[in-house]
Amino acid sequence: MTQLQKILSGLLALQVVLVAVVFWPRQAAETAAGLLFPDVEAAQITAVSFADNEGVEVDLVRQGGGWVLANGGDYPADGTKIEPILDKIVALRGDRLVAQTATSQAQLQVAEDAFVRRVQFTTSAGETYTLYMGSAPTAQATHMRRADQDETYLVGGLNVWEASQNASGWIDTAYTNLDLTTITAVSLQNGNGTFNLSQAGDQLWTLADLAEGESVNQTNVSTLLSRISSLRLLQPLGTAELPQYGLASPQAQVLLTVEADNASRTYTLLIGAQNPDSGNYIVKWSDADYYVEVSSFSVESMVNYGRADLLEVPIEPTALPLETPTDTGG
Repeated sequence: MTQLQKILSGLLALQVVLVAVVFWPRQAAETAAGLLFPDVEAAQITAVSFADNEGVEVDLVRQGGGWVLANGGDYPADGTKIEPILDKIVALRGDRLVAQTATSQAQLQVAEDAFVRRVQFTTSAGETYTLYMGSAPTAQATHMRRADQDETYLVGGLNVWEASQNASGWIDTAYTNLDLTTITAVSLQNGNGTFNLSQAGDQLWTLADLAEGESVNQTNVSTLLSRISSLRLLQPLGTAELPQYGLASPQAQVLLTVEADNASRTYTLLIGAQNPDSGNYIVKWSDADYYVEVSSFSVESMVNYGRADLLEVPIEPTALPLETPTDTGG
């Protein structure tokens, strides 16, 4: 082998080594960062928020030994739903590094302006942390990135559905809760008129001023009462009435008379403005402190029902065809 061949062979060997160093696959599972939030314990978290990329957000704050919905007029939140999620957040581990560039952040949906879920929390020491949750290549793992770091990890232990951005995911959503069998009278007033219903016995209802031959549509009335007596809220708004709620001139008003424990009581449900974006209605129940939003499905019958909706459709008698005389040829 000539001197030149030796030099070329040496250069070739060096190139092979360099290629191996540059392109040798990194084992992401071996790049262990440990806990994503090693300095935080769940008990230290005093506030947490969950947001999607479209501006829907829920803000939860510790208050008086419990939790409240800060962007819902301090509506009571369910700590038994919140605290297990905090435990999961502080237990998240960055054991599988998948990317370290800004371009990758957008692709994996963990960028500041492109994410599936943003989790922010504050500790009793005044520190604030932000976590971006992005795409999920499997049901058990989600791409995640701390806002103050470039590294994106594939992380198990928490998915975006658990980190709900909706208030209804963190509160008791029951707004009205009445026993249907105790309701004895209902007065519904809306743009179509005022309709007074009363118990006729055996859980059957009658409508005031029924004309001869008219009968109440018991199915429609039962459905109406079921919705009134078991409304579920989507978003609490607070305890102060605002003009935009539209309750000074409500779209519908329901008066319920309830007989229970040898006493009579009347409740009022007001249905106000409709949110043009979500389609939800703002309502106020006389036995609740909070003004809330409920789904349109829950209350549209109260807003739109007219007298005809409360009555059975009369069955028109079917005329029998006339028989054609048979020509006997006689």
